[in-house]
Amino acid sequence: MDAVVQFLDENPAAKAGIALLGVVLIALLMLPKQGGEEKKEEIQATAAAASTSKKSKKKKAAAASREVPAAKETPAPTEPKVEAPAVVEEAPAAAPTASKKKKKKKKKKGGGGGGGGAAAPATKPVPQVQPEDDDDDDDEDDFEVLLSATQRAAAKKAASKKAAKKAEKADLKAKKAAAAVAAVAPTNGTSDAPAAAATSAPVMKSEGGDAKGPKVITMKVASEDVPAIIGPKGATIQNLQTITGAKVDIDRGVANTASQAIVKITGSEDEISFAYEQIAALVNTAEEERRKAAAFSETLKGDDIKGSEGVKAVIGRGGKTIQGIQDSTGVKVDADVGAGSVTIVGPTEEAVKRAVMMCRHAVFGEAQDSLDLGSRSMVMCVYGKDYSKIRSLQDESGAKLDIDKGGTMLHFSGSREAVAKARAMVDDFVALNRGKVIEVEESKVGAVFGKGGTNLRKIQDRTGTFIDVGALVGGNRQFSVVGPPDAVAEAESMFAKSLSGDIEAGPGEVRDVIQLGVGTPAVIGRGGARVNELEKAHGVKIAVESASGRCQIVGKRSKVDAAKVAIDKIVEPLMEEERIRKEAERMADEAEKKEGEDGAPVSAWGGTVAEETGW
Repeated sequence: MDAVVQFLDENPAAKAGIALLGVVLIALLMLPKQGGEEKKEEIQATAAAASTSKKSKKKKAAAASREVPAAKETPAPTEPKVEAPAVVEEAPAAAPTASKKKKKKKKKKGGGGGGGGAAAPATKPVPQVQPEDDDDDDDEDDFEVLLSATQRAAAKKAASKKAAKKAEKADLKAKKAAAAVAAVAPTNGTSDAPAAAATSAPVMKSEGGDAKGPKVITMKVASEDVPAIIGPKGATIQNLQTITGAKVDIDRGVANTASQAIVKITGSEDEISFAYEQIAALVNTAEEERRKAAAFSETLKGDDIKGSEGVKAVIGRGGKTIQGIQDSTGVKVDADVGAGSVTIVGPTEEAVKRAVMMCRHAVFGEAQDSLDLGSRSMVMCVYGKDYSKIRSLQDESGAKLDIDKGGTMLHFSGSREAVAKARAMVDDFVALNRGKVIEVEESKVGAVFGKGGTNLRKIQDRTGTFIDVGALVGGNRQFSVVGPPDAVAEAESMFAKSLSGDIEAGPGEVRDVIQLGVGTPAVIGRGGARVNELEKAHGVKIAVESASGRCQIVGKRSKVDAAKVAIDKIVEPLMEEERIRKEAERMADEAEKKEGEDGAPVSAWGGTVAEETGW
């Protein structure tokens, strides 16, 4: 073994050759089974090229050694300059390592120890030593060339594998996208999907006509599937764009129909295929959920739901009842007030039946009771202002209260406990607010109503009572006044004031009363038009009793006086005519009394009428 080592140390060329052979063997072992022959040939060619390069360098070195003695024979002092180019010329090609350079320097020192430039070639010529160094460098060059070729082959192989895997992955995504197209096509209900969609990738177009730019593909989906793609507050579509890298846009307006929408996907082919697959999965999931949710259904209408009124009860105030039914049963309830029907759709028969029962309880209740309120005024009292009273009764008792439209019958529905509690509460409320009936002569009803019902509304607003105008009984109109006792008493007092014709004067106002006599109709005018004109012109309130001619004027003193002057101008001519008429009647009566004793008729001027002439 020591002899082999010594031999290799003395023969660097043999040592480099053995190293080269080892590298070749290692490269051959690392080659894959497929394509190994091609790699072998490539490495063999590289080794042959390295061997050829080595031989050519050896030939050049030998030629240089033969030419050196001729250069030494010249006596010129620049003799060493002939050897220098040979050494310098080989250095760039060999590119020896640091250890080799050290060995080289040692050899040079050993060969030229004398120091003189001319004596060195004579005793130990440089060309005899230099070829060994050149062989060393050539071997190193060959090793580096072979190693570089092996690395390039390995890199090429890795790149080829990566490209093959990428192509395989893209082909798999394209097939999945094609399958997604086939799955979405039946959902859309259109024939736009190609027949080969199940086996081919979606057809993509380059955006803007640029073949190298992003690709674009469109797909049609049902409008009811759009919420599933967008998600709550756009979360689903944002996440879809993030994970796929594609841009997704949705256009809801498709060819004058609201049943479809177009989804536009923009990006690379891989991004589009991935996004297409995800959207198809979302659509299929949404369809499956709808199919399951609509597995069972039942419709209530007519007597089953009491028509439109019953549908309103199912909906409840603010939709609370219908929302509660849906939340507790997991079904969908579609209430149509116009059609008077309720359709219940759910995933199980049990859930649908439970929802039907809850809808019927919302309309009829588990238990029922009724109470006749007796008058519309009591109905209004139970309702309360802005329906506040009946709502409080329902909320406190837990029962549902309904009053027949246009009638006085109150119905209770709900659990037995809730109905009993609500009935007791209403009974107490009615007893407290029973009120009384006030009768008014039919001729004076107008005074109670006031112009356009303003006086009657004022009484209700001020007292908090509810007043209903009842039937005519014995020439008197009946007014039903309901509310708390003190409020009813105040309303009765205001009725009396209205009937007396008194107008209530406010702060800083005065009330003057005048008699219109024969001028009453003229002051009132047709349908009260003249009174309205006077009130607007002078800023006062005027009340005229047509039967008695009594006129009240209420307002600021100056305005009341001005109104009185205006009324006098209307009334005075009429009163003067009336005075003249009455005077003429009086004189006629006196003339009749003064007839002559002879029975001769007395003229209007106090004389007798001649029998023959009539004068």
